[in-house]
Amino acid sequence: STINRLLGLEGLSATLGLRLDYEKAKINYDTQATMNYSMSMSGTVLKTGNYNAEYIGNQSRDYTQLLPKFALKYDFDQANNIYAQVSRGYRSGGYNIQMLSDYLENGLEANAGKLENDATINQAMRYKPEYSWNYEAGSHLTLFNGVLMADMSAFYMRTHNQQIAKFADSGLGRYTANAGKSRSCGVELTLRANITDNWSVDANYGYTHATFKEYLTNKKVYDNTGKASLVPVDYSGKYVPFAPQQTYNIGTQYV
Repeated sequence: STINRLLGLEGLSATLGLRLDYEKAKINYDTQATMNYSMSMSGTVLKTGNYNAEYIGNQSRDYTQLLPKFALKYDFDQANNIYAQVSRGYRSGGYNIQMLSDYLENGLEANAGKLENDATINQAMRYKPEYSWNYEAGSHLTLFNGVLMADMSAFYMRTHNQQIAKFADSGLGRYTANAGKSRSCGVELTLRANITDNWSVDANYGYTHATFKEYLTNKKVYDNTGKASLVPVDYSGKYVPFAPQQTYNIGTQYV
């Protein structure tokens, strides 16, 4: 809903919004693996056989979230304005299929196929929802009788339980993990120039500074004997992966 002429001022408006987001995530899995083995001494085969490992099950979760939005805008005229807005962001959780493969491999290698229990598997497969608060301010301008149009904005985002992609320990495949808290801020600028009635040129530039505020995790380290152990790692203050600092493009169009 938008309220025009806020406080009796012509051109000032407020927008209030509320979104109900519902998503259901469900997984059915039936995965298995077999490892053949042979024991021999002095060239004589003493025993042969195989180890089997399998996981069969299903699980589901419901995700419901109310997402509010509030915005203020002031129109200088029909083609020029400034605005500010705040909104709640959300991304539901889900399941990592990759974890089943890793547990199967570990189950075959350790203790002749000893498997983790269902509760451990179910917990390992899940990743949690991601939440954010998003703040933005900017302006839409039309200059020189419509020859030049400009969009400018600055933004700040605070994210909790950020979902990031990580490589599996085996190096084969990726999975989604939650990374504590992060913050992202930056600016964007878009310019569009109408050279003639048929020909236009546009350019865009964006700068983003995205870092983790809190991200404590661990990684696997091997000693001289090949034995693996988990050591704590603190990625707080490091850059968020897959979030480029600078983006830009330039294009032209003739109609």
